[in-house]
Amino acid sequence: MKEFPNWDSKKLIKELEEEKERNRQERLRFIDLYVEWLKRKSNADWERRRKTVINEIYRKKS
Repeated sequence: MKEFPNWDSKKLIKELEEEKERNRQERLRFIDLYVEWLKRKSNADWERRRKTVINEIYRKKS
């Protein structure tokens, strides 16, 4: 691998690993929030919203 003069590859790798972990934590927080939202919503409300999203997806494909 060609080294660039001002790049510290170990530092870059460490920064990328840290960013990857921050992204993972953010995704996990989102999942927790989404689960809590689902628990608060009634099945009828959730089904209506899901149906709307699915219909929009199919409409765009047509």
